[in-house]
Amino acid sequence: KFYASVADQSCIFLITDTKSVWAEVLSRAQLTRRWSTLNPDSASFSSSRSAEDEWLDQVLQYLSDVHSLGAFGDLSFELVESRYSDLAADLRGDAFKWRWEAFSLGPRLSAEVLSQHLIMPLISTAHMAFTATEAVGEISTVELEKAIDKVGRTARRSVDTHVKNAFMRPRISTALRRMTALFDFNTNLRAPSSNSVPS
Repeated sequence: KFYASVADQSCIFLITDTKSVWAEVLSRAQLTRRWSTLNPDSASFSSSRSAEDEWLDQVLQYLSDVHSLGAFGDLSFELVESRYSDLAADLRGDAFKWRWEAFSLGPRLSAEVLSQHLIMPLISTAHMAFTATEAVGEISTVELEKAIDKVGRTARRSVDTHVKNAFMRPRISTALRRMTALFDFNTNLRAPSSNSVPS
């Protein structure tokens, strides 16, 4: 996950293997130094603050663009050894190089980040998909956006009730049970059901 702030010209990168989380936050100065080191042909040598601000805004926009779903697949992505961080990743495109030097967030903060940025959104998405009157792939983008916003706002107001309601739906809980069994290489695969799950 990548986020850039144009206001203070900084950015953050999160990466996970679904068990741990690593992150790097780059300030304006760090971002400028790294881009200039890795991409010297497109570095800013302007003495004007406004010209450097404009250049850095373009760098942030470019990084945002290459970290988008559509563009990320076109990049070369490789985990590499580093003396400076817990996890380093090199990105390469046609005209640029980039490196993330991320540090482990530790078990407690990793769990919180995974919950907020992966697990809760997946639970909410499953809840929305299983309770929709039409298949999610068939509804318009506008209707899908409305459905996502409605479920997200409801989930935010009362997280515990939202999670309970999601897992109380037999189709969700039995589909999850079957998927878990598949990941565990279990041969006793029970069919998903629309009836209440026996305790």
